[in-house]
Amino acid sequence: MTEQPNILFIYTDQQHIDTIAALGCPYLQTPGMDRLVRQGTSFSQSYCPSPLCGPCRAAVYTGRMASEVGVTDNGARPEPGVPFMGEWLRKQAGYETVYMGKWHVPQYFTSNVPGFDVLFGGRGGPGALSDNSYTFAADAFLRQYDGSKPFLMALNYMQPHDICEWMRLNQDRFERLPFPDLEHELPPLPDNFDIPDPEPALVRKVRAGSPSVQGGWDERHWRYYRWAYHRHVEMVDAEIGRVLDALDASPHRENTLILFSSDHGEGLAHHQMTRKSFLYEEAAKVPLIVSWPGRLPQDVRDDHTLVTGVDLVPTMCDFAGIDPPPKARGLSLRPLLENGQALARTFVTSEIADNRGQMLRSSRYKYIAYLDDPTEQLFDLKDDPGETRNLAGDAACASVLQDHRDMHRQWVGSLEVSPRVAHRWYESRAQAVG
Repeated sequence: MTEQPNILFIYTDQQHIDTIAALGCPYLQTPGMDRLVRQGTSFSQSYCPSPLCGPCRAAVYTGRMASEVGVTDNGARPEPGVPFMGEWLRKQAGYETVYMGKWHVPQYFTSNVPGFDVLFGGRGGPGALSDNSYTFAADAFLRQYDGSKPFLMALNYMQPHDICEWMRLNQDRFERLPFPDLEHELPPLPDNFDIPDPEPALVRKVRAGSPSVQGGWDERHWRYYRWAYHRHVEMVDAEIGRVLDALDASPHRENTLILFSSDHGEGLAHHQMTRKSFLYEEAAKVPLIVSWPGRLPQDVRDDHTLVTGVDLVPTMCDFAGIDPPPKARGLSLRPLLENGQALARTFVTSEIADNRGQMLRSSRYKYIAYLDDPTEQLFDLKDDPGETRNLAGDAACASVLQDHRDMHRQWVGSLEVSPRVAHRWYESRAQAVG
């Protein structure tokens, strides 16, 4: 057995943070993810670097913000010379690096993922048709690999992203529930179903283009959508369970570190939103679980530490015994996981497509601003976790608002933004808030 751990990185697509039964969601069954919860540390304050597939994956796989990598929208190509996860672990630590599943930086499905041998790059189409193939490839590798070097396996599932196709097929309002027997199983609407006021124009635009608005959904339609989304999560959970079974049956279990997360969340009817590309908690938060039974504490729920997807590369590097790539923005979670050592940070951030909106989450508050829009948002997540009361216009919160503006200004000023990305935050925000 090598001293460096094997690393299994399991990544789902578009998974709302509150969709794991063992963490309190009563509307679905997730025995696979529940195993990870029981065998690891789960973070409830976990944020994605960008709530859109391509930008988030570019950030997570490099440890830098999407605006620095140059991928601020789906289909954008990364800046040359920025090392990706597989390249860095392979070159600096001698890892065998294998990949299966969706890539999207920029190709959706490809056999060309920087630094990885792609065992199965996908067949296109929905996760319902492809996710099991990724599991078969992972199973075969785990059972046959000779262990001559530590491995990094990146396993990127499509589900529950198929909810986008479900919404396309079920957009139009119905008079009668398609499956009447489901009536008693439909979950209720979330407590924060109402729309906060005032709200930035870009958020209103995203909502206006959603299937819910186009189809004129009523309450029962919203609830049917929530029920269907949970079924998509259960589909990918079944694949995760099979991979964990394969790992347990392999000779690599005792020396394998598992990191589980998702690229971004899903609106799931909160604030009457679906899908992603906005900065409310439902799109910006993602599950994050780190598990290594026998080496790290088990069944730990961390409800306080602010973590972000750009922490994953530094964490992998720390366990592999190497420095993270130059200019990595994240922090290693290893000291926290092993010794409970607090992270040296006061906030985490996320940015939306084309760098037109940014979020800064401090220990208690969340600040959201958009380019060329005077409507800022400030939420007290301790007293208002559902983000129902925008405090940006509250005189009593003026100093809190200014503190978060200042933190945001300093953060943006520290980024080495790609020349291909709009970077007008200082001037635009100064003009917008006047």
